[in-house]
Amino acid sequence: MLNRYIGNKKSILEPIISQVKEKLPNGGRVCDAFSGSLAVSFELKKEGYEVSTNDINLFSHFYGKHLIEQCSLPEIELASFNIDNVDKHINQAQLILDRGISGAEDYSFLRNKKNSHRFQKLLTVYLYLNNLMDGKPKGNSYFFDTYTEEGKNSHFESQRGTIGRRKFFTPSNGRRLDLVMNQIRKWNKDGVLEDGYFKYTLVCSVIDALEKVSNTQGTYHDFPRDKYDSRAHIPLMLYPPNFDGIISKKKKHIIGRCEDSIEFVSKIPSQDLLYLDPPYNFRQYTSYYFLPNVLCEYIDMDDLKIYFDNVQFVRGQNMTNDFNSSFSKKNEFIKSLYNLVKNCDTKNVLMSYFDGRNHWNNTADGTDVEGKEVLLKFFNSELFIAGTCDLIPFDRLNYQSYGGHKAKFIKEFLFSGVKK
Repeated sequence: MLNRYIGNKKSILEPIISQVKEKLPNGGRVCDAFSGSLAVSFELKKEGYEVSTNDINLFSHFYGKHLIEQCSLPEIELASFNIDNVDKHINQAQLILDRGISGAEDYSFLRNKKNSHRFQKLLTVYLYLNNLMDGKPKGNSYFFDTYTEEGKNSHFESQRGTIGRRKFFTPSNGRRLDLVMNQIRKWNKDGVLEDGYFKYTLVCSVIDALEKVSNTQGTYHDFPRDKYDSRAHIPLMLYPPNFDGIISKKKKHIIGRCEDSIEFVSKIPSQDLLYLDPPYNFRQYTSYYFLPNVLCEYIDMDDLKIYFDNVQFVRGQNMTNDFNSSFSKKNEFIKSLYNLVKNCDTKNVLMSYFDGRNHWNNTADGTDVEGKEVLLKFFNSELFIAGTCDLIPFDRLNYQSYGGHKAKFIKEFLFSGVKK
């Protein structure tokens, strides 16, 4: 999953899951209505809950299919992939397994012979794709052309009149990305990835790999104009995921696809708990994370040329699938929150809140009073049973990834209430 995701709750999973367990000690169904990188949803799944996930970003749907709905290793038929020198890659995959990965503590799923056999075939595909990326450029070159400084479609002019070329990744990694995405697209168009979850797993692996070598500060809204981040020079490589946690007893998980969360919660069955982590500021996440969405769209696009000929702005986004969230507007936030909770058939509501830069606070010193008061008023509104509002504060370290900033403690809060 995306680790450099704004608002990623990976570092505060323990208090969130602790609150869910306190309210639902015997399990139940939990809706993660702004699932983002799926950090909370995946932990809920591992704890045995039935999860309903939704986010406006397409990549979140792909991660939902891969991490949540998928409950066993994909069974693939290697012959259908038409891999050159397939025996060579099979032997290499087996050698990697024999050298000890199957005995690693965090790959416990490989102790099962059936899982080990299936994983060997998946690993064979990944080795082939990595070998393919070491080859000469061929086929479509839209990622190289649009998002690297040597590309013929990478020129931009900002609203302030600055001109330049996009540098989301190095030209060499742009070529590698084209090679791997063209192959996955071909397999998908040929029907090789038609059944099961492997196409979601493959694309999510590309997103994970690209995040490690992208020339960004964590989002895809912009990039350093005059230099490359040191990690950008690392060659793009794919790694099969660890299936510990993915493999589980199959449950009736529900995965939304790019829906407005207010609409999504009105369609799903009754929930025992609604977990909310909405945007609290102006950022529109479909713009900040458009490139992972493009990777997901790419394998099914009908006309690549039309799509990439119509990218806009410094970042190079095609705006056809952009979404303007009402939660990212201060004057609409509470009304939208009210409609969402009202539309959801749930007993408990749990919401995360970061006491930093947001609609009510433009400082990062943890002194926001107004935001907490606004939300306390909401959780004491007529939507909830009187006296059930609770506010749980805790500290966490905030790691900055730029400019030499050091980690510091910041305030996080969990608001909860029992809905009427």
